Amino acid sequence: MFKQIHHIAITCKSLEKLKEFYIKLGFKLQKSYQDDEVIIAHLNLKGTLIELFEFNGSIKSIRVKRWDIKLKEPGLVHFALAVDDIKAAKQWVNDQLSVSTTEVTYGRTGINYFFMHDPEGNAIEVVECN
Repeated sequence: MFKQIHHIAITCKSLEKLKEFYIKLGFKLQKSYQDDEVIIAHLNLKGTLIELFEFNGSIKSIRVKRWDIKLKEPGLVHFALAVDDIKAAKQWVNDQLSVSTTEVTYGRTGINYFFMHDPEGNAIEVVECN
């Protein structure tokens, strides 16, 4: 029934700043939309989409069939990006991005990983999958 994660949505203070950050990580701008209330950008990395929202005005939530979806409230625990070589990825992040990272750790689930934050503080885990 379910095939894969379609997208991850992040409400941001500066869509342009986050868009530039994720493009540096290899995401491509797939589509964008703008009106008086919101700017939306879809970024694609080999089939994984990040949907960025930047709201103007006072919209706090959107009603979707009895569910109160709070798109304007920031929040995300983390998401993970897969790499083949964790050490090379960490070196690239240190060289190319202005962010700090944790040390590479061997996790309880048997994978090597490290964490970093995007410019608005959203946590990104980088995991070695080879």
